[in-house]
Amino acid sequence: MTATWGKVPFGGTVYALSFNNGIVKIGKTTHLRQRFNRHLSWVRRCHNARLSDWYFTSVHDTYSATEDFATQAAESLMTAESARWDNEIFINIDFGCLLGLLAELDPTSTYNRAPEWAVK
Repeated sequence: MTATWGKVPFGGTVYALSFNNGIVKIGKTTHLRQRFNRHLSWVRRCHNARLSDWYFTSVHDTYSATEDFATQAAESLMTAESARWDNEIFINIDFGCLLGLLAELDPTSTYNRAPEWAVK
């Protein structure tokens, strides 16, 4: 399956990004490339962290509901050592468990490497 990195005319993608400092960002977008790079730049600049793992769904019409599910799944994985910033940023949750929950939505949609244009 090929990732749709550019802006899509309808529907959207849900993503979960894990950084090496414990930050996990859940979100949705209609333009994955732009959003992906924005988050990578922000975490690198503000938190001196790098992307360590990620998950993207395929493009679909009900992406807002999927994002709600992803956020609830992340919330369910919180422990006493976890924290939540805003609605979609989590600190110290088990990203492997989150991936398992998200894969149930669309088991074909995990991309195994970042695109070559991604911010380093």
